[in-house]
Amino acid sequence: MAFLLKSQRNDIFNSIRICGLNHKDFDWSEGDFTDADGQFDVLTYKDSDYYFQFKIYDKSFSWSYSPGTSLLDVSGGGTIIEDWNDMHEAAEIWMESIKKDINEPDLWANLPETSDSLWQSTVSEYENSRFTNDEHTIIVQGVQKIREFVIEFGIANNEIKLLDNKLDYLVESSKKLGRKYWILVAWGTLLSVITSLALDSNSAKTIFEIAGKAFNDLYQGMLLLPQ
Repeated sequence: MAFLLKSQRNDIFNSIRICGLNHKDFDWSEGDFTDADGQFDVLTYKDSDYYFQFKIYDKSFSWSYSPGTSLLDVSGGGTIIEDWNDMHEAAEIWMESIKKDINEPDLWANLPETSDSLWQSTVSEYENSRFTNDEHTIIVQGVQKIREFVIEFGIANNEIKLLDNKLDYLVESSKKLGRKYWILVAWGTLLSVITSLALDSNSAKTIFEIAGKAFNDLYQGMLLLPQ
């Protein structure tokens, strides 16, 4: 038994479509209040803890949902509204929050893939010698390959400027730092590129693979590629 009107459910259907999410990734269910008399419809995002509770009283609404724009759980609390449009607007904010969160790369999840890779192989054993001119050319070429990959991935013009600033810094720092410390700067810079441009985990892994192949010879072949 559904507690929302068919027209209200259709509003939610259309909002999912407009948001660019897939209707098949959502499920409807029902629930009972634990803190008050009433019932509610629940829209959940499959294979996740994300949900929106449409709380329905006699002549009013309230809600709670996860995730929010800046909090994992958001509640209408004691706010009781009589206008469906306010409830609908809250649901649309929830959908945008889901879209943002599922597209956000999980850098912590990528750590097992890279922990034995280029960044942590035997950095402590390297001498902190400066790069030669030939080695600097290798860095420039490697950074250019990373740039080409990211641009081909598809980013906005203002994001290209951000990308260039970060990669230019990476090249310039190789002129001033020894190889032992530069590889740590490279690690931080590439992570910053990934998070700033909200690249997905597959793209993140590809970037580290490109960097590993490009910079491996600078460390006498001791850098391991991501598995």
